Amino acid sequence: MDKTVNNHYVPQYYLKNFFHNKTIYYKDIINNYPVQRSQSAKNLCVEENLYTLHEKISDKDMEQFWNIIGLENEQGKEICNSIKNYLNGDFSTLSNSLNNFIRKIASIYMDNKEKYSYTQEELYEYYDNLFPTICTDIIKFKQLPLYNKDKYAIDDLMLNLHIYCFRCAINSLYNGIIEKDNITEDEKTDLERQKSLIIKNFKYEQNDYMNVMLYIIVQLLRTNNSVKKLSSLIEDKRFKEKFSFLYIQFMPYIIVSNMVLNKCHLKLIKNYSTIDFITSDNPCINIDNMENLNLYIPISSKLAIKCDNYNDDNNISEISSEAEILKYNKLIKSKANQYIIGSSRDILDNV
Repeated sequence: MDKTVNNHYVPQYYLKNFFHNKTIYYKDIINNYPVQRSQSAKNLCVEENLYTLHEKISDKDMEQFWNIIGLENEQGKEICNSIKNYLNGDFSTLSNSLNNFIRKIASIYMDNKEKYSYTQEELYEYYDNLFPTICTDIIKFKQLPLYNKDKYAIDDLMLNLHIYCFRCAINSLYNGIIEKDNITEDEKTDLERQKSLIIKNFKYEQNDYMNVMLYIIVQLLRTNNSVKKLSSLIEDKRFKEKFSFLYIQFMPYIIVSNMVLNKCHLKLIKNYSTIDFITSDNPCINIDNMENLNLYIPISSKLAIKCDNYNDDNNISEISSEAEILKYNKLIKSKANQYIIGSSRDILDNV
């Protein structure tokens, strides 16, 4: 891939929740630089080509990945393979269970499949387009989505990602064929109608409570530092990049599934003190050890979310103590990779 792409491992829309008067502040704690001021989050928490895959993912790669993580569920493997094919630009497999329209477009589009860009970014757009609305509602109403015990199946969450990839593939196939010189306007209109009907039949059935859990784990794993740590576990140089990608995409579903089985739940922390929450380039942290997940992520200057399995029926915690908020801010600083981020100079200087 020749083009260099800057990828945010902490999304801009998330960082904007820590702006004050259209300004955000950040501090390099590794080099002990003074606090800097910015009116944009565009260049914060960015890594070049963080989500880029330089080779296609083979069946052998998938088998190697499943062996490492111990995945034996056949349905899970089938969905993983479908997502792998989508990322590889191999859309022809979609025609196995669909109509001649898809088969026709797939066969034409596959002529140019080598031009496809193999990046993780297409999948991260799923999470990053899904969560902002949920997060905005949490901040606006100061409450978490409702927990529905009958709809927490992890299979449904995985299926949603599968459907998203399918819909993106259909759009890519459609866009590929309408760029051909020999297609008429009437044919374009007919293809658009058929495409819209097919996509309409594949709808998401979202569970916002579980989506918050899923997003928290995705953010926990996808920071620049986490990606490098994952890569260091693999000795096979060829497989390093692919393993990190596969792990970050598929392990959140396994982790969330285990969290549900262990009765983990979400708690909203409301900050009523005079000190704002800060965040960092590693915004989701585990307060305990990996054997006992107690996750914490600030989502704005005045709200944060915890996810743990401690027995507590109350899903809201109201804090007015400056000392307690400072304790959370110090935890964020202690696990930051390089930058802490907040709404003022004073807050960052005094953590």
